[in-house]
Amino acid sequence: MATILIIEDDAPLQEAYSFILKTAGYEVVSAYNGKEGLEQAKKTVFDIILLDIHMPIMNGWEFLEKFQTKKPPTTKIIVFSNMVEPDIQKQADTLGAFRSVLKSSMTPSEMLRLVSGTLDAEA
Repeated sequence: MATILIIEDDAPLQEAYSFILKTAGYEVVSAYNGKEGLEQAKKTVFDIILLDIHMPIMNGWEFLEKFQTKKPPTTKIIVFSNMVEPDIQKQADTLGAFRSVLKSSMTPSEMLRLVSGTLDAEA
């Protein structure tokens, strides 16, 4: 089963995402900022990283910049943001993200479809 890293500073959201994904059978690791995310990514090769952008200590953009040079080719990063600006998608693409999604509108079933579809997609 796939291994997923969730980098999200909002504890209730982090717990909800983890619960949804674990219930579906995925192995889930949590980090509450980009720095913790980088530490986890040094220890494990993840299939998917769900990445928030606005976080303390190290934000999602900083994480992407630092991780880009070390990113395994099989790891797909999905940027989760509540901002819908085209610049978010463009910057995420530039920094190596696989996809960007609006997290505030993501239902549990949509999240599972997103993860499943991302795992099935070609890099």
